[in-house]
Amino acid sequence: MKIYLFDPETRVYLGEDFADEAPMEKGTFVIPPGATTIAPPEGGRGHVMVFDVEAQCWEVRSQWEQEHTSGSSSRGGINPGCGDDTCEIRSRNHGQ
Repeated sequence: MKIYLFDPETRVYLGEDFADEAPMEKGTFVIPPGATTIAPPEGGRGHVMVFDVEAQCWEVRSQWEQEHTSGSSSRGGINPGCGDDTCEIRSRNHGQ
């Protein structure tokens, strides 16, 4: 099973790997901390993908914003597909 890795502190996308099958449970895979089965969206030049652990989805953020703000999930960014097929834009000023 393919998994997508992210830094546990910054939650920035690191790459992909394959999960190991649980030794005692055929068909069950071990998903390690700092990994998810949810594929990240395309980021584009100057953007990074950041995993929102609470909402279980990826956010596309500008690289500048990621480098100049704290680890709070309330920062502005585009949050594609959290819970449905639409994109949600989170506003730092309005907390939406």
